[in-house]
Amino acid sequence: MPWWDLDLTNQFNLPQADKGSAPAGFFDSSSGAVRIFYIASKTIRHGYFAGSTWGNQNISGPGVAAGTALCAFADSVGNHIVYDAAVSRSLPQVHQILGTSSGATWVDQDLNPNAAVAVASGLSSFVDGNGGAHVFYIRSTDQHVHQLSYSNGAWTDQDLTSLAGGPSAVTPSPLVSYSDGYGYHIFYVSDQHVHQLFLGSANSAKWVDQDLTATTNGPQVAPGSGLSGFVDSYGEHAFYVGSDQYLHHLIFTSGNWSDHGLTALTTTTTTAATASAVSSFGDSYGDHAVYVGADQHVHQLYFDNSVWSDQDLTSTATPVVESQVPQAANGSSLASLADAYGEQIF
Repeated sequence: MPWWDLDLTNQFNLPQADKGSAPAGFFDSSSGAVRIFYIASKTIRHGYFAGSTWGNQNISGPGVAAGTALCAFADSVGNHIVYDAAVSRSLPQVHQILGTSSGATWVDQDLNPNAAVAVASGLSSFVDGNGGAHVFYIRSTDQHVHQLSYSNGAWTDQDLTSLAGGPSAVTPSPLVSYSDGYGYHIFYVSDQHVHQLFLGSANSAKWVDQDLTATTNGPQVAPGSGLSGFVDSYGEHAFYVGSDQYLHHLIFTSGNWSDHGLTALTTTTTTAATASAVSSFGDSYGDHAVYVGADQHVHQLYFDNSVWSDQDLTSTATPVVESQVPQAANGSSLASLADAYGEQIF
């Protein structure tokens, strides 16, 4: 399967991203559009592709806080963009901009006006099997992981760190979340260990904390490393850059978590860049983990349902407009997805 490089900013007149902007995206099955969100001139921009060409849209709302993460998802209500808003001189607060399926109308909502979020920490979200929306953030006062859940027309806040008796997150910490038939899973970093906050699917289940680094005897998390994960038919997955600068894979199968140093499993000698972002997804072709290498190239570690292999996408992708594929900017964020059009990395 060939990879192509497309400069969306120049070819389709999208505004240039602010330095350090985090992208977030998803495939909107209701409209058949790929949607990618990022920050330009301290506002949220929306790029979208519906099968013929890319368009862009400025989404109005409170100003974006410096260093904010972005998360985005779609459900039966519409399209959701979650970010940290600079609503005053105090610390930022979690805001959602809710859009119709067509993307024509966007409305701002302050999801929790009573709590400030930790500056530059992660945001994550998912829609559970019953259609309920969940947003996760880290509170500034104590670095606790919190959940905002939507039901009966209102958002409710829970301190998951307190409920699970887990440790506070590092400053700043990435966040990853997803749900499956076993329950809810939220991953974060504390004392350079990957922790999972887990709520089982049974009605009597309680939130519990699991130190996955200690459980698997894996390496500590490299300072500034990204964190990513998903669930598929093989199990539950989390990816991070270890203190050895290798990309590591935590996987839950057959009732146990285990750690795999993916870089060591492939023929590559390229370690991850300092504070590399990490992104991942699964599709019918296999499992995909994406990072920025020490060579500033975008690399994909790919499991083809048999073995893991390394692909230097910067070197092998065919540029559509430019003479060559550019290197990743220092501190670049990553987003990735699989959809009806193929596999995409931003």
